[in-house]
Amino acid sequence: MREIMIERSTVNIEALDATLRTALGQAISGVSSRAGQVIVHLSATVSQAQIDQARSIVIAHDPAQLTAEQQAEIDRRQALETARAANTTPLDTADYNTETAAIQLLARKIAWLEQEIDNRQQP
Repeated sequence: MREIMIERSTVNIEALDATLRTALGQAISGVSSRAGQVIVHLSATVSQAQIDQARSIVIAHDPAQLTAEQQAEIDRRQALETARAANTTPLDTADYNTETAAIQLLARKIAWLEQEIDNRQQP
């Protein structure tokens, strides 16, 4: 295995790893970082051109650029926050008194779950 170390103060490891794997395929084993450095782990048979390409990718890396998975997670969290903001009023089980026993039970369970979530969010 070969390693190259490049000085970088900020890095998005997931995005950088994905970019390197797309460009270099099996030549890359992984990416790690430590105190201002990015370490690219390469196979023992890597060519000098591949080393140069890896170095160029790390130098050009934009840590603000997200992977599709990272963006999906941000979108999921934002949707959840929007849903929370739109549903700030607790469920009133009295609104379901004329419903079937099964619906009344579901309403009570939902109200209970709301209380559990509220209790967990408090310090």
